[in-house]
Amino acid sequence: MKPTWVLKQWAKWKRILLQSHWIFMGTIGLTSGGSAAPYPATSSSLLISSQRSLFISPLGFQLHRGESDWILIEPPKEDEGAITQFVPPQDAESAHLSIRTEQLDPLDATSKDLTTYVKQFIKTYRRLDFQIIAKRPFDHHGEKAFVIDLQASQKGLQLRQAIFFRNSKAIVLTCRDNISHFKTTLKSCNEIIRSFRWHSE
Repeated sequence: MKPTWVLKQWAKWKRILLQSHWIFMGTIGLTSGGSAAPYPATSSSLLISSQRSLFISPLGFQLHRGESDWILIEPPKEDEGAITQFVPPQDAESAHLSIRTEQLDPLDATSKDLTTYVKQFIKTYRRLDFQIIAKRPFDHHGEKAFVIDLQASQKGLQLRQAIFFRNSKAIVLTCRDNISHFKTTLKSCNEIIRSFRWHSE
């Protein structure tokens, strides 16, 4: 992986994130140059319940809106790599939670496990002017996951990313809203994040 290529690619992702109403953060800091591209947002990549509350992926996981009132919608075309997203029934312009997946190369030392996968990009978040508020691993049904809280204060945005990792497969959930509304938004996002299940659980 060439450092110059990485920095240019991240700068591009950052620009898309900050100029768009829709988050492009699911892949920022979480894509290796040697790994495969995220799965495309096609109808064959997901199954959404008729109530738009339950998402089941053939990639081996599912999640639902929990006690929130958020609904599933197709992601916007400019959010490349997102397979679906949850939004509130009203005011979906700023708040949403996107779901992205990435199949990694099991022979790539930079993505051999969750800790290595996340650690390599923490410094790059700071280089791109994203303030890391908190980062920590957490236990989710007996497996290790990771959460990162960030702010892009120059645009008034706050984000939470939850990363789930199994068998060289990364699932990234990204919650986003304006800083002033984020505390309320996070309650709904946490309901969805807590609902995440691998199909073998």
